[in-house]
Amino acid sequence: MSSTRWPSPPLEEWIEYLKTGIIRPDTKAPGLEEARQKLIYYNMDRAEQLAYDEHVNAVMIQNDVLSTAASEGREEGREEGLKEGREEGLKEGIEKEKIENAKG
Repeated sequence: MSSTRWPSPPLEEWIEYLKTGIIRPDTKAPGLEEARQKLIYYNMDRAEQLAYDEHVNAVMIQNDVLSTAASEGREEGREEGLKEGREEGLKEGIEKEKIENAKG
């Protein structure tokens, strides 16, 4: 007989955690990974929590800056593309008009 361990249903994983305070590394239960992260945070001393919070805030600010720069870059590219398209269309229109005038 094989000793293969079948995955526990999510409810059983939660019950195991609530009884033992241990979250298995292979857990698949929704929310248990988040609980693990919170436990790590709450087990830090106050200085470590503050340093972690500052790091998270810095990452959020950096992501906002990058997101804003990307949006601004896309808008600028869109505006330049429209301007170039108008100029090219105007040149083509002038050329067509010259050809029509020469024919007629």
